[in-house]
Amino acid sequence: MNEERCPVCDKMLDRVAENTLECPGCRCQFHPQHVALARATRAAELAAAVKPLLALISDLYDREPCRFDHHGYCQTHGWMETDPKCPHYRALLIPPATAGRRE
Repeated sequence: MNEERCPVCDKMLDRVAENTLECPGCRCQFHPQHVALARATRAAELAAAVKPLLALISDLYDREPCRFDHHGYCQTHGWMETDPKCPHYRALLIPPATAGRRE
């Protein structure tokens, strides 16, 4: 039984021929040796797509610490929800090196 997963949609790949794996989800076909290359390519594409989002988070992030009231609302940033928490608090959960945030 093949344990490889599709690098595009992460579904289990089916062996459709001796040297061909096919994804039942997105119908991509791979040579077994090319699955790792396709996965690395997809990871690079995702990293490139995420990079501008992390830069945006870094630019919008307010270094003023959140102050939550007795209801769980952030008084510092005027965030009146408890789920999800204040966006500035959630930005702190991203490691600074990953987000490009300056401490």
